Amino acid sequence: MVTDLTGCFKECATVYASKKSKETRRASELESEKSEGSQKPPSKTSQTFKNASATARAIAKDLAGLEELLLHKRLDYLSFNSLTCRMTDQERQRFDEQCTKVISQLGQNIRILESRAKQIEIQENMQQGEHLRHVTQLLQSYLSKCTAMMATMRKLRFANEKKKQQTKRLAKLVEHTVAIRKIHQEETESKPNSLSGSRIQEMKSENGTVKKRKEEEKPKKTVDGWDEPEQYQTETSSHLDEPRKSQLMQENAQIYEKFRHIHAEIDHVEEQITEIQRLQETFTEKIFDQEKEIEDLNETAVQITMNIRDGNDWIRQEMPNDSDSDKEMNDLDRFDPENPDPESEEKEEESGKKSGTRAPFTRTHKIQQAGLFF
Repeated sequence: MVTDLTGCFKECATVYASKKSKETRRASELESEKSEGSQKPPSKTSQTFKNASATARAIAKDLAGLEELLLHKRLDYLSFNSLTCRMTDQERQRFDEQCTKVISQLGQNIRILESRAKQIEIQENMQQGEHLRHVTQLLQSYLSKCTAMMATMRKLRFANEKKKQQTKRLAKLVEHTVAIRKIHQEETESKPNSLSGSRIQEMKSENGTVKKRKEEEKPKKTVDGWDEPEQYQTETSSHLDEPRKSQLMQENAQIYEKFRHIHAEIDHVEEQITEIQRLQETFTEKIFDQEKEIEDLNETAVQITMNIRDGNDWIRQEMPNDSDSDKEMNDLDRFDPENPDPESEEKEEESGKKSGTRAPFTRTHKIQQAGLFF
């Protein structure tokens, strides 16, 4: 019996076509991914740069901790002469050793990081290496700041210790000299007790006569208190060894030079002060002279203004008189003795002609008859 397999064939064909399309699509996707991967640029940050950045961050954190520790311990470290001892000398020494160790270790780490930055700049990426080099420079400046802070603290500590040693040495020297003077005093007090009474009297009488002779021979001296320090100095210097003497002489010379320099500075300041006072006096004199000149100028200006005002008033008063005199002068200039009023004469002649009568005497005729000719 024959069966129809058309539907089954269609289903198999569709399944095969779908598989084929999926395979082709997947192959095209893989090819596109490969092409994109070949065209993609390499990673911007390398593993060496990441490790170096982590090291730089750790160094910066350690430097921040060191600075915070120095700022926190600075008050206790510098409390030398305070009533409450916050830190002993052993603790300060231990703190110095620890800080020195940490600073040296951080400096070594920064140098290693700088060498890595140079290596990255040469081999891998120039921009990353330059960035790391700038970071190492900043870390080095930060470390130098902490080192300077620690050096300042240590300098103050050593100066205080030196001062303490000097005071201790001077105190021992004073104690030694006081003990020697006490021994000499006891010896001088014990010697008269061992002698006999007669001998003591004889010595006293002899000393009295000798003293009288010396007083008669020598003039009396004023007691100014300089003999005892000299004696004290000779006694102390006789019981000191040569190195101690030389050291004390050097210290005395340094102190003398220091005070001499201070004295010279004081003299210079005094000279400057006197010069300033002199300049101030001259300045005040100049100011007084200028004030006098200004007052004189004000007085002259007031006088000039008053004179100008009076002159203006006089000019205003004389202006109408001048106008009247000008009018009179103009009339005299226009006056003609031969024809003083020509218009009136012409009018009279015309009226006489019209009326057929003779014109009357005009002003000119009258003046001629009167004999008033100019």
